[in-house]
Amino acid sequence: SSPIPQATAEPVKADNDPAYTAFDLGKYLTAVKLAKEAAARGEPQAHTLIGRIHAEGLGVPQDQVVAAKWYAKAAELGDVEGALAVGTMLVQGRGVAKDVALGARYLEAAARHGNPLATYNLALLFLSGNGKPENPLRGFQLMEYSAEQGLPAAQYDLGTLYATGTGTTANIFE
Repeated sequence: SSPIPQATAEPVKADNDPAYTAFDLGKYLTAVKLAKEAAARGEPQAHTLIGRIHAEGLGVPQDQVVAAKWYAKAAELGDVEGALAVGTMLVQGRGVAKDVALGARYLEAAARHGNPLATYNLALLFLSGNGKPENPLRGFQLMEYSAEQGLPAAQYDLGTLYATGTGTTANIFE
């Protein structure tokens, strides 16, 4: 199975969110300051933004450990992008101790909200039996959903599943 990709989708932001506006303008230190104020008010997406700034080292030293903590808090507060990010980090062991089973739980939380990248990563876990019980049928179903959502990696992998008959009846035409 292919490696789990990084969370590259931009976090979903509230309309006219000042922290995200500063981020979009490249004013990362202002974005962190505003996001920390929003995080103190319990706004989930603010935690995700702070995590992303630390994960990418934008205006601050890159720090995966700090990023993982912010992403985890965002996920606890219900932010889908935060759950995707911390789940991916746990599966990879990046910034946190590797824990594929816990990472899978975070990915499931994001996948329940229809996030195609989380669904794709979860499909890979079911196909490999890593962090989830090996279940080609479930892996195929999740991969099909991600492919239908337009995720190129999922579209490619879905073609491979059809070609090999993994989780479905082999169908070279599909």
